[in-house]
Amino acid sequence: MQLAELWRRANFTDRLLAAYFAVLAAAIVVRHHRVEDWPAFVALHAAVLLLIGVLVSVAHRWPHAHAWYPLAMPLIMFPEAALLHDLFVDEWRDGLILAFEAALFREPPTLWLSGFSWLALSELLQLGYLSYFLFLPVVAAILYARPDKTAFFALMAASLLGYVMCYVVFLVFPTEGPAYTLRHLHTQPLPQGPLYGLVTFIQQAGTHGNAFPSAHVAGAVVPVIFAWRYVPALVPWLLPLLLLLCVGAVYDRYHYVSDVLGGLVIGVAAAWALRGERS
Repeated sequence: MQLAELWRRANFTDRLLAAYFAVLAAAIVVRHHRVEDWPAFVALHAAVLLLIGVLVSVAHRWPHAHAWYPLAMPLIMFPEAALLHDLFVDEWRDGLILAFEAALFREPPTLWLSGFSWLALSELLQLGYLSYFLFLPVVAAILYARPDKTAFFALMAASLLGYVMCYVVFLVFPTEGPAYTLRHLHTQPLPQGPLYGLVTFIQQAGTHGNAFPSAHVAGAVVPVIFAWRYVPALVPWLLPLLLLLCVGAVYDRYHYVSDVLGGLVIGVAAAWALRGERS
């Protein structure tokens, strides 16, 4: 099948992902002197582009695989963006965020929240953080089970658009986050509950960077908005978890308040832009 025909048959999410991987691969080639083992990145992007092409070409035979594969793409894109944090710029940009928040707050919010060192509160906030991993799969599964899958494909398109917007910012405006920039102020340890231990274990496999904007917040906001429109019975459950996620991201020192606000803005913008996207 020719590339033009594949592009015609692809949906918005396919095209968005293909464009992201192709453009970033080209940037890596052009700026390869800034990327250690750059051929491996280019080979990875070629493999992903091939996978997308195959899934588009067999969508009529494997519709479920074609519909759901975008869910796995952030597992590649998120850590890769952190590894490529110096592809376009020479240094972290946290100083700008720290200056902005210093003008708004008398003390860093992560430091202020450290005063609430209650085990019950900490564990509740960790629950909110962990709930992030269920937002998109749960809402998407409900929408996919419906005969009309327009809402499902719109949700997938909006979610991936939000993620891509975050990853682009990571690449051109890399930030470490308060866990690194303010670690000299974080002398008060957080309560060591079982959920905190689970979050810490997950973070050990995480990345250095990718703080602004919060992709976790953006990735949670989109399914909440779609739930509000298509599955309103879920909203009373999702909204409190979203609030806990936003506060917990700052409480656990992974994000600045600015990161959370940035994630909210991107999530809302992506959901609004692609609210009617079809397969």
